[in-house]
Amino acid sequence: MIDEPPYPHEIRAYWAEVIDTLDLEPVETHAALAIVAYAQPPLYAEAFSVAASLYAADHGTMISTATLDAIKGAADISSARPKLIGSHYPVFYALTHPKKLGPLHCHASQYARQALSELFQEIATGRLVARHRFYQHVVDVRDVMMAIIVSGWQPETTGATDKDALLAAVHRDALYGLINDQLTRKIKFFEELLQGEIAPGQIQQQHTGGGGGARRVTAKRDEWHAARVTELAKKSSRPPTTRQRTRRELSSRDSISDGGLRDIGMTARPAPKGHGADGEESETLILQRQTPSQQTPVDDRRLIRVWLAGAPTTSLKSSTDLARLTEDQVAQVMSSPLTPACQLFASLLLSTGLPPARLARLEVQEDGDLEAVIDAADDQPYWLPKHQLMVYRLLDGPVARESSPTATWVILALPASLAEALTNLEVPFPRWPFHGVRASLNQQLRRAFAETPGITPTAHRLSASSWLYRRPHARDDVAAASLSGQFGLGLAAPAAYRRISRTEHQEIFEQALRKLGWAVPSSPPRQSTPMWTSSRDMAMAGSGGAQPASAFAELFGWVRDAMQDPSAELSGLWPGEPIPLTAVTTLHQLVSAHEFLGWHLATGARPIGPNSQHCLAGELQWVCDKASSVGRESRVIPLLATTSNSLQAYHEWTQAILLRLTEGRIRVEDKRSATCETPHWMAPSRRGQAVIVRDMRWQDIADLPPLVGWAPNVCRHSTASWLRAHCPDALVDHLLGHTRHGRMLSSPRTEATLGQQHALRRALTVWLSQCGYRPLNWSHMPWR
Repeated sequence: MIDEPPYPHEIRAYWAEVIDTLDLEPVETHAALAIVAYAQPPLYAEAFSVAASLYAADHGTMISTATLDAIKGAADISSARPKLIGSHYPVFYALTHPKKLGPLHCHASQYARQALSELFQEIATGRLVARHRFYQHVVDVRDVMMAIIVSGWQPETTGATDKDALLAAVHRDALYGLINDQLTRKIKFFEELLQGEIAPGQIQQQHTGGGGGARRVTAKRDEWHAARVTELAKKSSRPPTTRQRTRRELSSRDSISDGGLRDIGMTARPAPKGHGADGEESETLILQRQTPSQQTPVDDRRLIRVWLAGAPTTSLKSSTDLARLTEDQVAQVMSSPLTPACQLFASLLLSTGLPPARLARLEVQEDGDLEAVIDAADDQPYWLPKHQLMVYRLLDGPVARESSPTATWVILALPASLAEALTNLEVPFPRWPFHGVRASLNQQLRRAFAETPGITPTAHRLSASSWLYRRPHARDDVAAASLSGQFGLGLAAPAAYRRISRTEHQEIFEQALRKLGWAVPSSPPRQSTPMWTSSRDMAMAGSGGAQPASAFAELFGWVRDAMQDPSAELSGLWPGEPIPLTAVTTLHQLVSAHEFLGWHLATGARPIGPNSQHCLAGELQWVCDKASSVGRESRVIPLLATTSNSLQAYHEWTQAILLRLTEGRIRVEDKRSATCETPHWMAPSRRGQAVIVRDMRWQDIADLPPLVGWAPNVCRHSTASWLRAHCPDALVDHLLGHTRHGRMLSSPRTEATLGQQHALRRALTVWLSQCGYRPLNWSHMPWR
């Protein structure tokens, strides 16, 4: 549910969910849905009764009393009259209000109701659609139809509505005397909607300028506006004067115009040059009365103080969200006499940072089927009372994968005090407990802070202030931003590569609630339940492709074990014997995979592709791993001594193999480029008579049994997920290429210069060791 006018299809969806739970006869179900589609009533028992009577009067079809009672008594149907029916349900309001189109026995009103309902059954398609525009279109059509009825018009047909008859009725002489400027504007939209030039809810674009085609746009001209401007220009024009301005007046600036000063009979002008102490022109203003006054200087000073107090402040350029409230203001909000629903709504805004419009759509799932909620993959937050969980999907950042569909969902366990308050809320719509709470919270805050100086707290400002309560308890920005359900442009990429434990989310959430005054016991995490021990790996959120270090240890062990057979075959080869190309290429591929994985884990680089470039020099390396239509990215990162020595020995061993193959009269096709210094890939030709050597890609090792099912950027995800717990964010972001303003290592506030990133080097060394990588014994390699 939302706090804005719902669209027709949303109203039909709400009612369809309610009616489906009543187990009605198919005929009765169809009739009830037809009533909803025709009148678009709110989820209110009395509203459906009115809609049923209206549908019976206009179509002659009625539903049984038993069906009507069953619908009115449904659990999800509110018995309390909703607020702002006219604003949230404009079609229902127009069709049923006695002073609008509501008279049941008026033939013209009946004709107009059918036309209005038919016109607003659907909304415009595309992105240029707005709820406020849909509401305005309904009001415009309603008012025009009311004016047509007041003019005495009567429809000639008694069957289906005819839009041409309504369009002709607008131009009747009887309506001419009722038309004013406002009605003229509404008639314009009325004709465009009926003729199909615009669709309900569509925002019209203003086309200016030229363009191809023969269509020419005629410039619009408002005759009344032009005449009014001409009249004002005549009144404001002054006759020429013969008075000569003094030299001092000509040298000074014009007087500063201000409506507040004119009201008190004063003018302001800058002080002339030389007024300041340094002889330069100062920013001092001189205020002077235009006409003499009997007020004393003390009175004038008081007037000026009032004028200065109302002057606008100077704007500040800042990257900080100025809508955030101070802790004192938040404390005043939490101690204000708010209703229980508003108090709970404000607490969740401050502890999670969810946008108010999204939190207002929180839906209760009594069955508590978390897997069904995740499979739905919608943007709506859910409350599962059975497990006391609140779940919602991340709108950006991590990408959902089949192996871990829950990684893109935030799952928070509400404390007992908060869960009890949410379950026991007395609201009109129990299934949507926060329906209408956002507007009610803003209204209560306006009343509570009416006499308080400063900005007035609102739901949006409470949500913006949530960062001040989440970030101090989070390991990094990504963990703190996860609770808001979206990361934004600056954190979306870093969040996609980090895997975060749900206990970390839970700790941030509970610490924020404690600071807001909620009773949250500081006890160890709850015991594992079937919900958390599911095979879907619900214990982690964020990246779905990251793997622990133990998984890579098994991978490196498998690669080293696979090297033994071809290595033994080549070591036992006697001089003069034919060279077994299969054993040579197999061994080289396994060694290349070993060093290729080690380099990726030590750099966190993207998978090597056709446009990748690398240059290794000493203790640093230049990595260019992104060159596409989206953008180009390169960086200089540390090069571990272990990786550098292993790659140098690898290239020497590769060159020795190529020399041995050439001596054995085996043709070698060297297709390597000079842009990469990473491992190469050696494979036999199609006929098995030559060897092809080229730059290695991730696709070359994707078919290895341990890597089947892993993401291509598994090394990048895994490295980022491990490093976030061992290095500052700036170092991790620089290694991955996720530099941000004020956080990149080349900025004035850098944490370490290039070549001096000792903390990062130590962390990468430990990570590589935990992954099971260790340099090969090159002295024992065949043909060394």
